[in-house]
Amino acid sequence: MKILVDGDACPVNSEIMEISTKYNIEVLYFCSVCHYSETVKFSNRILVDNEDQAVDMKIINYLNSGDIVITQDYGLASLVLNKGAYALSFNGESFTNDNIELYLYQRFLSLEQRKKKLKTSKQKKRGKIEDFKFKKTLENLIGQLNNP
Repeated sequence: MKILVDGDACPVNSEIMEISTKYNIEVLYFCSVCHYSETVKFSNRILVDNEDQAVDMKIINYLNSGDIVITQDYGLASLVLNKGAYALSFNGESFTNDNIELYLYQRFLSLEQRKKKLKTSKQKKRGKIEDFKFKKTLENLIGQLNNP
């Protein structure tokens, strides 16, 4: 098992690092060259071109069944699930075969609203609660995978 991080705009880097160190799990951090940052401390950083979907495709190429992917991208999460891996959002939501279609449909509806230039709701500001929920969800998933 390894953790693959969709690193473009990932707000939970320190939480991932803390948990991966605690459980001795390899982390692969993927980001496009335009999102590269020296402040990200992961040793296994994989840079990709700044092309649309380049990070997603690179993650899929490195992904194995049983791995964990951290992403906010519903399309990527759907591909991850199809490969027998696990997907978590930055807010600690688990993407599953039971809920991924709803997430994809919500994405479709939001896209349709933006095309029509209709107002879409703004995301709430991220807080400590989301970070805590993410850590708890990731630790619970690792615990389940280590003790089937």
